[in-house]
Amino acid sequence: MGAFQRLFKGSLRAPEVGGDAIKEVFQNNFGDQEPIIYEYGEVPVVAYSADDPLPHFFYSTFGISRVNSSTPVAGMQTELTIRIPRDEALPPSWPAKLLNRVAQYLSRTDNPVEPGHHMDFDLPLTDDSTLTSLIFVTDPIMGVIDTKTGFVRFTYAIGMTPTDLNDALIWDARKFAGVFGEFFPLGLTDPDRAPLRDIDKARSILDDVIGRQGSSLSAVMANYLDFTDDDPLRLDLTTTSAEHLLRAVRYRIKFDRNFAFVSRKKWVEMVPGEFEAEFEKDHLRLGIPDQLANEILATFGTRPGAYAMTTAPLTIHVIDPTR
Repeated sequence: MGAFQRLFKGSLRAPEVGGDAIKEVFQNNFGDQEPIIYEYGEVPVVAYSADDPLPHFFYSTFGISRVNSSTPVAGMQTELTIRIPRDEALPPSWPAKLLNRVAQYLSRTDNPVEPGHHMDFDLPLTDDSTLTSLIFVTDPIMGVIDTKTGFVRFTYAIGMTPTDLNDALIWDARKFAGVFGEFFPLGLTDPDRAPLRDIDKARSILDDVIGRQGSSLSAVMANYLDFTDDDPLRLDLTTTSAEHLLRAVRYRIKFDRNFAFVSRKKWVEMVPGEFEAEFEKDHLRLGIPDQLANEILATFGTRPGAYAMTTAPLTIHVIDPTR
């Protein structure tokens, strides 16, 4: 019995567990092709060669959802997918390792990954790649299926350059993926790709919509976050959160929209309006007037240090989490 039969044991004729519906989707899309199976952790990753709508390699996890169960569960389950250009005879292993890395993160943190989410590795996705992050959307071909245990979404990862991720965050990740697909069919993750905005027509589209619509990103997770009710108020952020703060002020607060930082212990909500700090045990609601927003954009930076504002009693302390 081959690896395909061992992993995908069971009949497609009489589905009994959640994984049977997933196997059926694979068979409908790839026929009787036997996939290459990568097992780097608890969740295997399968890879197929596809010809339609253009040649590419397709990868999917098989086991984040309840593939071996027949017990229905509430909520949306997921399997992760990614597609890359078919430039080699056999699918390379790095996309499988990448999906496994994301799957391990989901298992370790119990955080869901949903359309519109992103994951920034701050390192190349593979050796010498221009891509350093992922944004997630619903898989454009696999979509959402109904299984014995409930609905399972194939959540599609698209590799992004730092420039791409910035454009996605200051606008809308799902809408960005839509524009991306107009220039890169299927949203293939090409590890050597240049940023989307290097294409003149794409840059014009992005500049227009970002300038008119601002950002849809209303909150981000923060690895570290703290605040004090001293005078002046002090807000502690990491260097990564400092980057999000600048984006939030320019593309949320200046568009009269709220923004929040959320950590495991505390969260900070920023709202346009008069300067006001409302404290609870684990929550700070901070009013940001236009004058303070302008000062943050003009004087605040992402390097570690203390940034004392002059238009409001506020000091923002930026911390390097690696030190």
